[in-house]
Amino acid sequence: MIKAIIVFGMTLASLTGFSLDKSPIDTIKKDVTTTAPTTVRDTTKGTSSTNTTKADNKTDSSKQAAAKKENLDSTSLFSDLTYQRQHPEILYAHKVNSKVLPWLGSLLLVVVFGLFLMFKTGLCRDLSYNPATNQLRELKERPYSHSRMQIFWWTLIILTCFSFFYFYTGFLLALNPTIILLLGGGLATSIFGTMVDNSQMEENVNSVPIRHQDLEPSKGLFADILSDEGGISIHRFQSLIFNIIFGLGFVSSFVKLVNAGKEYPFIEFENWQLTLLGMSAAGYLGFKSFENSKGTKTSRQVEAVTKNTAPAKDAVVKKDEAEVKVNTRSAAVEPPTNESVAFKNLKESLVNKGLMDTTK
Repeated sequence: MIKAIIVFGMTLASLTGFSLDKSPIDTIKKDVTTTAPTTVRDTTKGTSSTNTTKADNKTDSSKQAAAKKENLDSTSLFSDLTYQRQHPEILYAHKVNSKVLPWLGSLLLVVVFGLFLMFKTGLCRDLSYNPATNQLRELKERPYSHSRMQIFWWTLIILTCFSFFYFYTGFLLALNPTIILLLGGGLATSIFGTMVDNSQMEENVNSVPIRHQDLEPSKGLFADILSDEGGISIHRFQSLIFNIIFGLGFVSSFVKLVNAGKEYPFIEFENWQLTLLGMSAAGYLGFKSFENSKGTKTSRQVEAVTKNTAPAKDAVVKKDEAEVKVNTRSAAVEPPTNESVAFKNLKESLVNKGLMDTTK
């Protein structure tokens, strides 16, 4: 799995070497003309004239090299980006007077709509099955996914900034390698996370779902994305904090550059920053691949039955050697009563093995 992640990252990075035949921004570029170097002979000035001619030849050679480089850039994948960086004045040539409406438009279009999808749909949630019924849980009960929230976070930030700049200037910005790697890295993390989930569901040969994502309903956004089968985990916390910090830094830099109005507005992350984000994502995937292992199967079975068994109307428990009736209807969430046959068999098996209290 880790090798596959590395290969995917190397493939993504190699995109910077691909070429295109034509760039749309070529229509606004000025024609570059070069003049062939001429040899000047002056017998009256001797050595001085020869030295001047050599200097002129060097200057002409430098101009030719620069022109050749610009022509090569015009066929590269990032030719638009290169030109926008070299000529930022074209980006702000038709900007509107106020930034208020562009910000409101981008926030409504991207952020509000995105948050609506996040909370009202399964956009950022994992699949989760109720062990007692073997049915997919209701949408609001499914836990939030760490990897899906990561790509959602960066998509929200980048699309908001991108749409704002278009509303503000009428210009569609070329995306730099940092943005491509952030979006591609989030997508890769989500893809490999889904692959791990599917693999673990296939390994769950029993008809009772016992992955830690299935054991109980969602505990809330931050509890879900920070927790693995052992509870709150340090590697998920690290990944969350760095993504939040770099995301806020991205937006802050964008706002400052737009306010200045003299530069290409998207920040370029340094190699160590991209490496840190990549290592955090790789650490998350690495630890995720060890979740729901065979070594914790029995304990997860006990937890699945304990948390999803429908209680009797009145349970009898012993306290200080006296029997006291406890009304279990006071529980916040009452497990379903339509238990599957497989679930009942699993519960009976665990009781017979002495792994569960017979009163449950």
